[in-house]
Order: sequence, then C-alpha cells, then structure tokens
Amino acid sequence: MALTAAQRTRLNTFLVALRDTVIAKQDAYYNGEEVIVPASKDESGKDVPAVTRVRNRYWQGRKQNLALVNFLDKADEFSWSDFGIKRLSDLPDKTGLDALNIQIDTYDGPKGKGWQGVLTIEINGTTYMRTYNHGPEAYRNQD
Repeated sequence: MALTAAQRTRLNTFLVALRDTVIAKQDAYYNGEEVIVPASKDESGKDVPAVTRVRNRYWQGRKQNLALVNFLDKADEFSWSDFGIKRLSDLPDKTGLDALNIQIDTYDGPKGKGWQGVLTIEINGTTYMRTYNHGPEAYRNQD
C-alpha cells in the first residue's frame, strides 16, 4: 500500500521544517572553530593560548528513532545535544511520526563537502525513505 497524500504531506512538512533547523546548525558548525591544541602553561608558568582553526567540516548525527531519541548519542565528538538539538521540542512537530528514524550523514566527494538528512519510516509493512541533500552532489536527493 502506497503512502496516502496526507501521509506524504505530513512527512514532507516535517522534512522541510527539519531541513531549515539543521541547515542553520550545520552552517554554524562548519564555520565554527575547533581547538587543535588546548590552552596550557609553559615551563615558567605563563599562559599559552589554545591553538584553534575553522572546523571546515559538517556534523554527523547517528540514526535516531523519534520515539526513543537519545540526544547524548555521539557519531563523532558531538552529540545531537552538543549540536543544539537537546529535546524533542527542538525538532519539528512529530505527531504521528513516532516510527520515524532520522540521521545526518556527511560526505566529502569529488565535487566537495556536504551532508544529507535521511528520514526512514515503516508504514503498513513498507519502508519509505526520503533524503535531503545539502551540498554539491545533487544526485543524493531521494524521494
């Protein structure tokens, strides 16, 4: 059985709202600074400042089910919570979408860096997947 028009609209509404939330957070993460060498003291006790650089990469979020979200789960050094999604209210309204799985995958391909949000849900025994791509590799969008 195919998705009904109402189910498809509901998923699309969630995806668009999620995309808008994640784009802003990904841009801030990509352009943010990371510490390469922490601040310290030299042999004489003088402060040595931390060495930082622009991160220049996107955040990757491990797959989460909306009914069982663990905001502290880490795919890399940042959890969903560290990334700025700390509770369900930080996500778009999930009414009727408890079976939805969400993940953020990153890539560094021949055309450049990007990320994709992947939503999967099982409805009436059929699994549906929708992918939103944010980057130079347009073929990564899937419906």
